[in-house]
Amino acid sequence: MDLQQVEILPPKSRDDQDSPYRRFHKLLAKSPHIAPLIAELQIVLVGSETSFAHDEYNEYLEQPHVPWVMSGRTLPLVLDTLLNLKRISLVENSPSGWKESGKFSMNWNQLGRSLKSSLAAVFSPPKLESVRLRGIVVESPTQLLSLFSEATSLKELSISRVHFTHKKDKCTSWPESQPWYPQLQSLLVSDVDSHDLCRYLLHPRIDWTHITTLTIATGLAEWREKMARAAIGATHLALHQSYSPGTALKSILTLTLRSIHFFSTQLSVVIPTTFEACLHNSRLERIVFEGPTEAFRALRYYKNYYRSIDTRIQAAGFFVRPDFSANPFRRAI
Repeated sequence: MDLQQVEILPPKSRDDQDSPYRRFHKLLAKSPHIAPLIAELQIVLVGSETSFAHDEYNEYLEQPHVPWVMSGRTLPLVLDTLLNLKRISLVENSPSGWKESGKFSMNWNQLGRSLKSSLAAVFSPPKLESVRLRGIVVESPTQLLSLFSEATSLKELSISRVHFTHKKDKCTSWPESQPWYPQLQSLLVSDVDSHDLCRYLLHPRIDWTHITTLTIATGLAEWREKMARAAIGATHLALHQSYSPGTALKSILTLTLRSIHFFSTQLSVVIPTTFEACLHNSRLERIVFEGPTEAFRALRYYKNYYRSIDTRIQAAGFFVRPDFSANPFRRAI
């Protein structure tokens, strides 16, 4: 057992008396000296205990349900003992369609008082360095950002599948008079299958100058471009472009970038556009194009496509190295 890293999986059923979090609580009660050794905790909100199989009509065979943490009483007792956490994750390991616009995600304002208090304490200690949230319902962007606004050592933030209960016209930005203390070095933000989130992270109180690794997944080209430009010191950039690219690449391919990763369904447009936008004095060392199988198969119908692309790559001063080790539909440059 790795005492520094712990993962709490969902119970197999609602009345499971031997669930992972109950067993972990018993272990901590029996051996309290273990708790200070734990630096990383991942809580799986929805996972392998749930069947995501569906029928011929694309209806799920198993009725969706809210995450187990919404009704668990033992979890606060566990969290209250973990005083040295540096990394905390709460994640949905489920298909995006399973949550139905957040209906079956963890709802912050419907959590029990003790669990909400324990999680709030976990999100804000001075030692916390990394937070990962995938699948949460909150009132507004302000409430979301307030969860870790006091985490002075927070360096890594990953947030996706976020839903707001307030209507769009009621979702306000972070108060300009209120400090937001984290100085992020790594940020992943996604509003794909989620409410609009990106715009609320571009705020005068949120410091982007220390970010070196940035991942953006949004269908809104305007905010994708603004966020990429805001991270003026970024060396690693990843962009998820689910629709037409629509991004002014020349404005974001800065001299500080060392690597860039694209995931797109429009690779036939993204690939040539990228090399046309590359600066002659670019310091890029690695470019990865990734997409669904269909996107790569479509390119094979164009006989001269890769010949034209390779010409543009060579003109930009890059060396081509196909990389199929991790993904058969990835091309690294």
